[in-house]
Amino acid sequence: MIFLAVVSAYDTLGASAETLYFSSNGFKSRPTDTPPNQYFEPRIKQAASMRRDAFSPGRTFGRSTVGMGDLVLKNSEDASGVGALDYLLNYAFDGRVIEVYVGADTAVAFPGDFEPLVVSTMEQAEFTRSEVRLKLRDRQLELDVPLQTTLYDGDNALPAGLEGVEDLKGKPKPKCFGKVRNISPPCVNTSKLIYQANDGEVFDIRVFDTGVPLGLSEFTQVVGHGFGGVVAGICYSPEEGQFVAVAGAGDIGTSPDGLTWTQRVSNVANNLYDVAFGDGTWVAVGAAGDCTISSDGGVTWTEKDDQFGASGILCVAYGAGRWVIGTLGKAAYSTDGGLTWTLSAEAPNVWELIYVQSLGLFVGVGGAAGTISTSPDGETWTGRLAGGGLLKGIAQGPAYGGRMQLVAVSDSAAYRSVDAVNWTAGPDLGTPQNVVYGLGRYFVVAQAADPLWISTADAATWIEVPNPHGDIIQDIAIGSDGSYQCIVTVGEGAEIYRATAQPVATYATEADLLDDSLAPTAGSYGVYLAGGYFRLGSPANGLVTADVIQGAAATDRTAAKGLEWALGAAGKANLGNLMTSDDIDADWTSVGTPVVTTGVADPWGGTDAYTIADDNAAAAEGKWREVTFVGDGTKSVAWVVKEATMPAAGVQRLALWDDISGVNRLALDISAWVAGEPTVTASVGTLVRSFRVRPGWWCLLGAAPSVDASHTNVAIIYPAVTVAQTGSITVYKARVFNSADPEANDWSWLDVLHLDHDNDAVCGFWSGLEPITCAEVASKFAESVGAWWGVDRRGAFRSAIFGDPTGETATVELTANDMKKPLERISTADPGHGIPIWRSIIRFSRNYTPQSSDLAAGVSDARRGLLAREWKEESDEDATVQTAHILAGEQVDETLLAESADAAAEATRRLALRDGRRDPIEFAVPLTMDTVLVDFDDFVEITHSRFGLTAGKVFAPITIEPDAAARLVTLRLWG
Repeated sequence: MIFLAVVSAYDTLGASAETLYFSSNGFKSRPTDTPPNQYFEPRIKQAASMRRDAFSPGRTFGRSTVGMGDLVLKNSEDASGVGALDYLLNYAFDGRVIEVYVGADTAVAFPGDFEPLVVSTMEQAEFTRSEVRLKLRDRQLELDVPLQTTLYDGDNALPAGLEGVEDLKGKPKPKCFGKVRNISPPCVNTSKLIYQANDGEVFDIRVFDTGVPLGLSEFTQVVGHGFGGVVAGICYSPEEGQFVAVAGAGDIGTSPDGLTWTQRVSNVANNLYDVAFGDGTWVAVGAAGDCTISSDGGVTWTEKDDQFGASGILCVAYGAGRWVIGTLGKAAYSTDGGLTWTLSAEAPNVWELIYVQSLGLFVGVGGAAGTISTSPDGETWTGRLAGGGLLKGIAQGPAYGGRMQLVAVSDSAAYRSVDAVNWTAGPDLGTPQNVVYGLGRYFVVAQAADPLWISTADAATWIEVPNPHGDIIQDIAIGSDGSYQCIVTVGEGAEIYRATAQPVATYATEADLLDDSLAPTAGSYGVYLAGGYFRLGSPANGLVTADVIQGAAATDRTAAKGLEWALGAAGKANLGNLMTSDDIDADWTSVGTPVVTTGVADPWGGTDAYTIADDNAAAAEGKWREVTFVGDGTKSVAWVVKEATMPAAGVQRLALWDDISGVNRLALDISAWVAGEPTVTASVGTLVRSFRVRPGWWCLLGAAPSVDASHTNVAIIYPAVTVAQTGSITVYKARVFNSADPEANDWSWLDVLHLDHDNDAVCGFWSGLEPITCAEVASKFAESVGAWWGVDRRGAFRSAIFGDPTGETATVELTANDMKKPLERISTADPGHGIPIWRSIIRFSRNYTPQSSDLAAGVSDARRGLLAREWKEESDEDATVQTAHILAGEQVDETLLAESADAAAEATRRLALRDGRRDPIEFAVPLTMDTVLVDFDDFVEITHSRFGLTAGKVFAPITIEPDAAARLVTLRLWG
């Protein structure tokens, strides 16, 4: 084999950067190579190599480790006794890049016929009479730098400033990622009561004083309201500035503030269940088909025939010029202000109902039927969700960026949707009765034994406050008394409770945050989300804590994004994708009329790929998407593709087209698929690299020269370029980079896709005021989802989840005949040394400030218990494991996971990994151009006469140790 080394150095005498080229036995690149006609001096005595362990040696979780070998060069003396490499004493090597390649003895093209053996940086050069030893440095050490380098100055000239005073001087400003709970942010301005949760933008902040949410008063019971039975429904009309509540025996009352009530005559005798306002009219509905309306502010009411007969009406809503009423199995609508009603021919189950103007839909939840249904008009209904539990409440509110969001609550989950079609289950909130949106939050009321729940702005996180009622809360409304916002709850036992609340002030600038004229009112707070600050309106009663969400969407808060965040803090670049959409079916424009098949199996086992077919022999068909570049020059495109149907003649093309100049800037042409591998050439531009992503899937990396950023440039997929041909190709992703080299990323963009695909759970991390390194944070994110992270032989930072290789398709197949060092079964350094576990416990949603004291008297016992514990826990177990394995134990893992469902799923996954026998093995094979390619994301099938491997078994690599001197690769596998 041939070994080559490309060494970056700095000539201190000539004050210039230099590149040095060495080989094991002499090599010269071709005129067409990069670099051309370069001679590599035959100086390599021992090629550098790199041992990589996915985790600590012998373990299957935790931080990756790397062992670096040295590049040893021959420093022979010439006839005058001078060492041939003595001149390198004047060169600096520390921190500079070294690339070591390996090729077959027949290799002629560089770098095309070679593979990187190790790409790293150097520490220093050591000289002896006969050798120069270049010592390599583990790139992971580049992350052993502070996550936060911005420190507090501690020099506030009070009342001005946001740098704190002497007690904060020199401490790192806090950094927050994702979703964190009960942090205790530093007070950075003691005069203006300003705190900083994050040195940067956040999505939401919820502030607590001694465990009680700020801005919300205690609930007090309203007396003398005049209702004698169950108060079942309440509604607030901002147009009329009043509340209307309905109760048993036809009782109706109105109130301007939720505190003083006036009883009205409803002219119905049966129990009323719900009331709503629209177009100047109030409509109340109830038992035995009762319906009564008022058009004079709720003062006088008139009973109307709604065609329901004796059926009870549970709910009513107004929208799009019509009223809709419903119950379980029946609905009706009115287009004349409730004067006349028409029964729907369909039979929806509607317990609670709202109208969503942005969707043009009535949306109803189905009570015990467990359904959610939608209707544009109250006549035709479409089922959207089934099996949702006891669904009793639904509300509409804006999500981040003004996007509409719906929340429906049941006794099994709080569901969320942005389109009323697709619903995502959230946390279990007990036995909710209803939900309402107001004050930038969702409020859920429930049974007497359950708390009242208040959400964060995105309805993903909920906190509880004590239930003031002694009985079931039936409904809730939020309105105004002219001075404060009022939250009014009604329920059984003729109970009405009321609390006042103040909307959280939102500051647009730092100057606004500091402006005393904009200070929050006493007992409330304001937020400057762009800077991660909040300001109190009055001194706190005790410890101030906060729940914080960073990241505009849940997809921005995953472990993969957290790893990127940690690497970015260490200065490791991610080039970023300039492609505006991966939805090739919906968001790409068609050339002709190609047939696009959606939901095709992707490389990672999902259904996010697309097959694009050109079925017209008379015209070329395909899909294209515009790309916006920054600056002219060479850019890069990466495609992840799989064979579908190759045209009978001609090629398939992946291109970057300049629509102004009318030319391709890049054209990667696939002329054939051989055993699932594409034969690719670049008819325009450069094919940088083609490599297998997963079995059958290939990534094609191309460089496009002479791109004009001012022109309209489009990425195009042609399944068959030749007009007379037809064909198809399967595409997973297209990535376009504003860089000449698609591999210039320090962080593998493919790994981000893969990691998010395998586990997109929301995570949360908060640094507080203590120093922490980027490497420590990266490890926390990786360990949270059971992933390894480290550098590969190309010097790129990589990460992937370590999973069960059973059932995976092997990318490498080996037998005893391939092994130069016999196969051995080895021990593991995991806890228990390989003894299976019977229970997996995942700790999640860390409480950053445990509180067993300094809590207000009104904090419920349940919340006190939650605040006293540092961690929440989810677990899975298999007690039968203990039958065979008496010493089987528990495995407890602390994670950054934020949600219960994700923690439970991870507990189940980890139990399955370690609740039975596993076979860690070790052997060595010759170092060849095939074995050098083995990486941690490969799967290796071993067929052997020993250890029950006669039928073959698939393993996952946990250690890869090439030895250039011995021409061997030692592999340690787990399966």
